[in-house]
Amino acid sequence: LFFSKLFGREPCAVGRKPFHMASELKSKLQLAWGVLLVMAGVGLCFRIPQVMPQIRQIESFTGAIPFIYFCLYFVAIFLIAGGARKLVVHYRKKR
Repeated sequence: LFFSKLFGREPCAVGRKPFHMASELKSKLQLAWGVLLVMAGVGLCFRIPQVMPQIRQIESFTGAIPFIYFCLYFVAIFLIAGGARKLVVHYRKKR
């Protein structure tokens, strides 16, 4: 009841098919999401050197600075890799 008031339709009951996006729209959304993931990863790579001096000033983090660097760059690399994977899959489907 609450769901149908918010979204205008009830969740899928037994025997009803769920809503599916058109494949062209889904493809475009996946492409846009891949580009955004790559941009977020690259942006994080540029942002880390700007933020680390502020993190170094926090006394409780002084012993964990190498681990913090590792974690931040690890996340950035995975964002770039995930976005690149989406882009590669998108362009392979086009062929």
